[in-house]
Amino acid sequence: MITGYIVRMAKEIPSQNAFNIAELKQFFKQYGRLKKRRVLVQRFVQYMGVTRTDIREIRSDLLDIVGERDVLIALLAIIVLRRHAIAHPEVTLPLVKELFDKAIEIDPPGPFSIMVPSRAIFKQTEFLSKELYLDMVTTYLDRFEGKWWSNLQMRRYSYLDAVCLAEVGKVIDVPLTPIARRYVEKMITDRNYSWIKDFIQLEVTLRAIEVGHLRFAFSALELLIDIQESSVREAIIELLARVRVYYPNEVDDFLERNNLEESFITAVHTRVASETIGDLLDYRALIFWEEAILNSESVELWRELIWLFGSLSECHSLEQWFTNLSKVVINEIYGDAVFTDIPVRER
Repeated sequence: MITGYIVRMAKEIPSQNAFNIAELKQFFKQYGRLKKRRVLVQRFVQYMGVTRTDIREIRSDLLDIVGERDVLIALLAIIVLRRHAIAHPEVTLPLVKELFDKAIEIDPPGPFSIMVPSRAIFKQTEFLSKELYLDMVTTYLDRFEGKWWSNLQMRRYSYLDAVCLAEVGKVIDVPLTPIARRYVEKMITDRNYSWIKDFIQLEVTLRAIEVGHLRFAFSALELLIDIQESSVREAIIELLARVRVYYPNEVDDFLERNNLEESFITAVHTRVASETIGDLLDYRALIFWEEAILNSESVELWRELIWLFGSLSECHSLEQWFTNLSKVVINEIYGDAVFTDIPVRER
């Protein structure tokens, strides 16, 4: 029952999220590479234990798979690099840069070109190296406008919300900083409406609704509000309608301050915001993953997680792996070994 619930919830995650259920299922497809992916899992899981492994020993494995497009493999690489970057930044950060430099030469670029290296050194509340982060993201935006391709689809992450945080050096709500503003102005000058729409629907929406960073959101929208192109205008109306559910006074002040036409204001006021369960879970799941799991120093928790990710090499479907995930969750909830076939914490 719990496995079914996890699957149903996962199906609600928006397709723009790299870790949606359709992408995760790709790991278990054959495509002639399933055996290789299982071997990679076994290798990567070994290196999750930072006290007994040296990240330099896995350097060749990482550099050999910069063209890999499977998101579960990318997730494991993020975990390994993040844990080693926290424990041993002096040897891990240069490897992250080397990985990035090689991955951006792949055409078309995949998750190892930007998602893996950027997530490896940004911890939601701090950057392990803001200089490296800014260098990688701006290089990537200049070359690819944030686009990368998985096995299933193209995605675009602009990272301009994180760029603002890196520029000021701390996680606070700030208006667009100079570097971020430069990219938004370039989108407008180039009339790159598809990029503008993606930026609004992802970074601006997440920061405004999930974190309450309205200064960032409104400063971006003030640059974009006069664009008449239909898809951009629709994205702005939808965003303001969703934000107004949580911050009605602030949105109304924004609308008044910008002297918008009555038809636009009416559209925002009458729009029924289209939020799904997946929309609500999306960013919250990321925060939980970051704070409760990825940044955890609990030896017992990582013992369970290493077993869980290691079982990927033996599972034949995502549903089978979700069963193992369910066992870990149930043991945690009950605080006891309800399922004895998995490692449990000493209570």
